[in-house]
Order: sequence, then C-alpha cells, then structure tokens
Amino acid sequence: MRFLIKAFSVLAFFMSTSSFSDVFSIEGNTQQGVVIPGLDFNGIATGSIKASLDERTGLTKVDQLTLAFSEGSPFPAKTLSIKSGFVSNSNEPDTITVVKKDQWLFRAVRVSIENFDALSLADSVRIRVSVESSDSYVSDDEPSQFDFDLFTLDAQVEKVIPFTLADVHSQQHQGKRLTLKLNENYSHNLDPINGPVGEGAELKVSWLGHGTGTAFIPVGQWQPGMKMIGVDVSNPTGLFGMDEVVIRYQRTVGGPVEFSPSLPLEMLVNDALAD
Repeated sequence: MRFLIKAFSVLAFFMSTSSFSDVFSIEGNTQQGVVIPGLDFNGIATGSIKASLDERTGLTKVDQLTLAFSEGSPFPAKTLSIKSGFVSNSNEPDTITVVKKDQWLFRAVRVSIENFDALSLADSVRIRVSVESSDSYVSDDEPSQFDFDLFTLDAQVEKVIPFTLADVHSQQHQGKRLTLKLNENYSHNLDPINGPVGEGAELKVSWLGHGTGTAFIPVGQWQPGMKMIGVDVSNPTGLFGMDEVVIRYQRTVGGPVEFSPSLPLEMLVNDALAD
C-alpha cells in the first residue's frame, strides 16, 4: 500500500509539471544591419511565437517562430519560418537561439530571441538575425569568424488567448435579461501604451437593451494550466439589487477548486458596459 501511494504521488507530480504550449503574437519595427542589395529589412514585421514552459525547470522553450515582413522586405522571400531546433545557452540564460539553413542569400542565418518569457502575458523582446560572413552564397571571401547583423526586431509580444466557453449564467437584471459568459482561459485586456489594464477571469456581459462588454475578475497571478470552471451569482444578504458574482477556478490541472473575491453584480455590469 505504501508503494502504491508513493507511485501515485510520483505520477501526480509529473502530470502537474508537464509543459503547456501557448501562441504569442509579434509586432514591431525592424532595423537593417549590413546593407545587402535585394534584402531590405527596414519596416514592420508581424508574426508569432509558439512556446512552452516546463514547470520543473522554469525554462521557456520556443517551438516555432514565424515572421512576415512589410512590403518590399525582403526580396524574393518575405517570410521567415522556423519550426524546430531552438536551444537555450547556459552562458546567455535570457537568449534562445536557432540556426536556419538556406535562408535568403545565405547558407545559414542565426536567430536569437532575447528576453522572452512564456509566463508573460505581454512583454517586449528583441529578435536578432545574423550571418557569418563565410555563410553567404554571394561572398567569395575566405572563411571568417566575423558575424554581422542582417536586422534586429524590437517587438511587442502578446499571448494569444482564445475564448473557450466554461460556463453561462442568465438572470433578470432590472427587468431585462442579463447573460454572463465565462472564458475558461485566464485573459487580459492589453493597452498598447500601458500594457495589461485588466486581467483575470474574463466575463462577456450581455444586457438586453443596454449592450455588451467585457469584465475581468481577479483570480490571482496566471500560471500554466490555470482554468476557470464556473460563474456563480448569489444574494447572501437577501436585499434587492445586492447580487454578488464569484468565479470558481483551478490553478493547476486536477488541483483544488478555488474562489475569487465576490464582486457586486451591479458594479461589474456598469464597468463592463462603460465603453
């Protein structure tokens, strides 16, 4: 029996520390490095990073990177797509690198992603693409260890959060039908200048005759595996117009059910529809 309990505990540990994969959008401005005819990288780049976090090590792992460049950059290929081979360097813990073979005019380019954290909902990163001079198809120079930057990209990354319906609550509110739809995923509202201005449990609020909006209820700091379960509305005081909203959630897969602080329904609806 003691052996079975120990084995079950080990299994539960590995289940709770598995990695979770997320997608992050990228948008920023590129700066040309060495000028090469036919390759113009000045402009705007957009794309995505697919990444995961191993809870046992706390390390971010990049699984895929895709970039698309603005009109005219570069020619003839206007994209950069890498689907494997990313590694972390112990000498540069904040940098993840990959070598892409046969890219544009080069036998290989080295891509470095700096200061990227899969635990961040939104952050700034730098992506640097460089080439060893001996890797150029158009160069007849002797092999050299000199590296030059093709371009750097200073970009804003934001976790892409889908709306997955976890629960629905409907009731009459001041004589009109009110519907609350809960997103299973921890979410946020990103302001381009100030960053996240609202985050937590996401509720889509629809009040007949008044409009629709979004409200966020605090449920603690986001972590991989966090999931919203249900939205409960009650009136513990029994007084008219004193309904309160509570979110049920789990911090980890299979973890205990926790509860958000209760918020007045009236305030939540007014805030959601304020815009």
